[in-house]
Amino acid sequence: IASLGLREPVGKVTGFVRENLLMSVDRCRGKAEKRDSLLARIRPGSGRSLVYCGARRTAIEVAAALSKAGLATAAYHGALDGDEREDVYKEFAAGRLKVIVATSAFGMGVDFPDIRQVIHYDFPGSLEEYYQQAGRAGRDGQRSECILLYSAQDRQLQEFFIEQAYPDRDTVRAVYREMLRDGRGWTDWESRLPAIDGGAVRAAVALLERAGVVEPDGGIRKLTGPPVDFEEQAQLKQHAYARVNQVMDYARSRGCRHARIADYFGEEGVPRTCRACDNCLDPRSIETLAVAPADVEATVACVARFTGHLGAARIALILRGQLDAWATSKPWVQELAFFGALRDWDADRIRDLVSALVEAGLIARGHGEKPTMSVTQSGRALLAGEPSPAVELEVGPARPGPKPRSRSSEGVLAGDLTADAVRRFEALRQWRLETARQARLPPYVIFHDKTLAEIARIRPVSIRDLAAIAGIGPAKLERYGAAVLAAIRDG
Repeated sequence: IASLGLREPVGKVTGFVRENLLMSVDRCRGKAEKRDSLLARIRPGSGRSLVYCGARRTAIEVAAALSKAGLATAAYHGALDGDEREDVYKEFAAGRLKVIVATSAFGMGVDFPDIRQVIHYDFPGSLEEYYQQAGRAGRDGQRSECILLYSAQDRQLQEFFIEQAYPDRDTVRAVYREMLRDGRGWTDWESRLPAIDGGAVRAAVALLERAGVVEPDGGIRKLTGPPVDFEEQAQLKQHAYARVNQVMDYARSRGCRHARIADYFGEEGVPRTCRACDNCLDPRSIETLAVAPADVEATVACVARFTGHLGAARIALILRGQLDAWATSKPWVQELAFFGALRDWDADRIRDLVSALVEAGLIARGHGEKPTMSVTQSGRALLAGEPSPAVELEVGPARPGPKPRSRSSEGVLAGDLTADAVRRFEALRQWRLETARQARLPPYVIFHDKTLAEIARIRPVSIRDLAAIAGIGPAKLERYGAAVLAAIRDG
C-alpha cells in the first residue's frame, strides 16, 4: 500500500459465498441417530463424498459402516503409514473409492473438482476449519452438498481437545517436578505420570520445551517454577472455546447459513436469504419454550448427585419419579428433593432437556457405549447459587433427519385400526395439534400416537373408560379427559 502511494485505501473481503454449495445441518440426538442420518444422506452419485470425523476411532467405525452398506469406502487418518495413505489417495483419485472417511489428516492439497458431498460427522473446532473442509465440495461449480451432523455431545470432544492442548497450572507443575526428579535423557513422561491424561502431559512437555526448560543437551533447567505465562495460556484456551461456540452458533442458527459464514469472515453486503441452505429453502417456524430455572436446577442437581454413574435414561426416570426395580431397591432415592420434580414431563422431553444442558455447559455426557452424565464446574456454580442461564427447548418441528424408531401413524393405521377408528384417530391427532400449539408444547408431550390409536380403537364414552387406557395418568385425565371425549364424539 505504501509503495502504491494509496491514501485511505478501502479493504473489501469477498468470495465466501459459494451458491453452488447447499449448506445444511441435521440435528441428531445421539450416536445411533447420527449414524442413521449419515446412511440416509450419503450419496456420492457420479462424483465423490468426503466424511470428516473428529477422531481416528470414529473414522474407522464410520468407514466400516459405509462399506457394510455397499459403498466403496476407506478410512484416512494420521495413524496410517505413508504408503497406506498414498494408496487410499490414489484409489480415491482414480474413482475406485467413492467415499473417504477422514480426520483432519486429509487436508492440504486435496483438490478434486467433483466432490459432491462434504459431510462433517463431528463438528470441527472452528468455523475456519469447517469452511476450509466444506469448501472442498463442488470446485467444478456444480451443485454440491455441505452437511453438518450435529449433536449436543459433539461439543465435549472439542472441549477434550482444548483441555489437552492447554494444560492447567497444576499439570504443568507436576510434569516439571517429574522432569527435575528424573534429570536428562528421559522422554516417555506419560508413563511416569499415569494419573494425568497422556495428551495433557504431552502438551505440558511441549509448553515447557518452548519455554526453554529443556536445554539443548537434554538437561532440565532448575528454576523456582516453570517459566510459563499461565495468563496467556488461559486467554488462548478462552479463545479456543470461543471458536467452538461459533461453530455451535452456526449449527443452531435459523438464519441464512451462507450469510452467517460471510458475517464471520467479514464479508459485507451479503443478502440475508439465499437459495442454497436448509434454513432459506425450508424456512420452518421453530418456536422455543423457556425452561423454568427450577427445572434446570433440579436436573443439574440430579446429575450432580449421581455424577459419573448414571446415564440420561436413568436420570429421566428419577426426575419423572418412576419406581422401577432400581429405584425400588434403593428407597433413599425416593427421598431426594429432585425425585419426581419433572413428573409431568415426557421421558423424551427430559432427554431433550439433558441435551440442552450439555450444550449450555452445565453437565457433560461421557463417551462409550453407555455414556454416563456428570456435572461440570458451571453446573456446580449454579447449584452454589449462581443464576441459571437461559435454557430453551424447541416447540416446533425438528429439522430433517432420521425419524424416531417407533411405529409411524401410517403403520398404526394400516395394521391396527378399522376405517371408523382411523377417522377417530385423525380427529384426535387434529385436536392434539391444536392443543399443542395453544400450550406451546410438542404434540407428543400431550399424548403419543400409540395412546391416541388405543383411544380411537376402544372409543371410550366416559372418564372412567378413558382412565383404563394405558398412557393416561390422573394428571392428563384431569387436564385433557373432557376434550378427548368431545373429539371422539365430533370425529
